[in-house]
Amino acid sequence: MSTEAFKPYIARDRVLEPYTFDFHIADETGKLWYDGAPDQWMPERQWCLDHIQEGFNVLDCGAHHGMMSILFAKKTGPSGHVIAWEALPSNASVIEKNVRLNALSNVTVIPCGIGAGRARLSCRRNSGNVVVTNSDVKSAPSEPEGTETIEIVSLDEELDAKIRVDFIKIDVEGSDLEALKGARRILSQQPVIDLELHNFLFGDRIKTLRAIFDILDAHCYAYEVLPEIAAEIEKIEGAIDLRWLAQFDNPHVFCVPSGRRSVYRVEPVGIWDRARALIKGVTGK
Repeated sequence: MSTEAFKPYIARDRVLEPYTFDFHIADETGKLWYDGAPDQWMPERQWCLDHIQEGFNVLDCGAHHGMMSILFAKKTGPSGHVIAWEALPSNASVIEKNVRLNALSNVTVIPCGIGAGRARLSCRRNSGNVVVTNSDVKSAPSEPEGTETIEIVSLDEELDAKIRVDFIKIDVEGSDLEALKGARRILSQQPVIDLELHNFLFGDRIKTLRAIFDILDAHCYAYEVLPEIAAEIEKIEGAIDLRWLAQFDNPHVFCVPSGRRSVYRVEPVGIWDRARALIKGVTGK
């Protein structure tokens, strides 16, 4: 095995139609997640772009190196704004580089994690991300760097109450419930939500999912589920069967306010084979 240090580089002309952009590849994880091919299409990314409009205010919670922040910024345009939260300062600095690289003026990067309130908490590094140590999250493999501390804030405390939030992406490595607890005021605005669930990190999957949907159901959402990274998106009629959802390790739940029609496009036959080929073995943000 080579012991040569990784040399960061720029992957040019990444594409998710109609957008083309460049991207800093800062480490081996970034190379795996974002440089498998120029085509960056994934079901989750497409769903998000289909549900974001020009002028939207978008929150990217758990932005990693900023791939989706870039796409969100391009879709919202100069009249919209993206706020990217990233718990690891080293990752947040990569987002800043990618914002400058693509000359985006509508992105703000905040080097903090998202939770139920302001705190300084212990965490473990895991595949370029962090898992916060709390009672709801079970042990997960950690990298040699071991335990460190990060700053945590709540969305309700961080954002001025006058700001309208239209769309939220939440990918917070097991702090899923805590993030929603800290965003009850914002949820009352009924933003569209892309919620990545980390069932494999929950100590009690059913208990945690029930608490999550107690919060979401209070705001009258209709749900769609992406069970696995390259699966087809399933529309849910009525309430979600939590035991069915709990069997998946890392599903996405897409939340659309009831009465607002989902606009996810019907893709031509064969599109899911394309997705699986593009992202086989990859779990990117």
